This record gives sequence, structure tokens and C-alpha cells, in this order.
Amino acid sequence: MTGRFEISQTRSQGRKVDTWTYQIPDGKADIEVTLHSKHDRVYFSASSKHAAIAGKQWEDSDIERLSAAVSQDIEAIFRDLLSDRWQPSLILNVHPSLSDRETNRRFSFDMQIDPVALDTQTPRTNDGKLRIEQQGRLTSVKERTPSDSSHERFGGKKIKLDPEGCCTVVKQTDETLKAAHAIQDTLQAFGKLLAERLSPARSNPEDIPAPHDLVEMMRKAADGI
Repeated sequence: MTGRFEISQTRSQGRKVDTWTYQIPDGKADIEVTLHSKHDRVYFSASSKHAAIAGKQWEDSDIERLSAAVSQDIEAIFRDLLSDRWQPSLILNVHPSLSDRETNRRFSFDMQIDPVALDTQTPRTNDGKLRIEQQGRLTSVKERTPSDSSHERFGGKKIKLDPEGCCTVVKQTDETLKAAHAIQDTLQAFGKLLAERLSPARSNPEDIPAPHDLVEMMRKAADGI
């Protein structure tokens, strides 16, 4: 589990020079930083009253180096403690899009893979969202099907979700990651083959591939993966 490092905006006087706050799944962990002078040596010390790290103490003469060490240890400690709760997962987003305007007609396709940690102990919210940790930040994701006509709220705006796309969360294993990457690689290979068929260098300038030609190109792309 990754902790999110946030430096407090208020600084106290005296030996205590700062408080660093890590957002963790069960709340937060405050790290108190104090300044010490001993035998001509000035150094910073960091410690916490949080039960999981109450016996841990860090020291360094450089506060930036100290913060890096604390951040690394906090991440490792809570990842180990919560390994049964947080399941490595993948968010798969698929977005096909066709826009038909007076000035142009455009089709695009996007498939995005995001590694996250899924909270297996917190149930879905009423709107179907799942609690996840992504890049050191606690957030949520909503799975949806292509027929989902619901909306998401961003700030004060209500935005309709992509009616043709989908979003799903799957457990990350070597097999699921390899399979997801294989889909992307196949689609990329297909795109290159289509670009070659439509290239100005093609033998017949009037030749535009028919739908059944796309099937053969996709088969060739898949066979090459």
C-alpha cells in the first residue's frame, strides 16, 4: 500500500520542526520531526505514535533525505500489513468513438490499462464505485458497461459517461496482464497494417479495403503477436 506524503502547512516552534502526514487506508499516520544538537552534530529525527510504526525512528542530518527514507519505509510497512486487504488489480478502459460532422467524419479507438490496488474489504458504494489506491492516492472507480447511461459529477458539473465505452476492474496476475497487453499489441499491429493499405505508396491508388479485408488484417495482426 502506498502512503501519500503531505507536508503540513503549519510549523511548530522549538524542537519539533514539522509534522508529515501520510494518508493510509485506515486513516492517517502523523510523523513528528524534531531537531537535535548533540556533540557538535545537528540532525533531524522522525517518529510516530501510530500503532503500526510506534517503535520506528528515523534520523538524518539532511531533512530531504530523511523524508525520502520515511516515505519509502512507510510505504513498505503498510503494504505488508495490508497485503491481504489490497488486491493488485487492473482497470481496463475501452473507448470506441465515431463522430460524424459536416466538416469531417472521425473514428478513434482507445484502450487504457491502469494498475491499481483494489480494497477487497470495503463494499461498493450505492452508485457502484469501488475503492482503490492509485499512484499513492486513495480514490474510487466505477465499473460500467457500454449500455450504461449514467452520469458522473465533476465539481459542479454533471457529465454523461461514454455510452459506447466500458470500464472494468480485474485481478492483476501474470496471465491477465499478458492478455491485456496482447490486445493492445494486436490492435497496434492492425492499425499499422491498415495504415500500410491506405498509404500513398499502395499499388492501386483507388483501392480502399472492404470490411472483409479488415477481418483478414486483424487475423494477420493477431497471428503476429
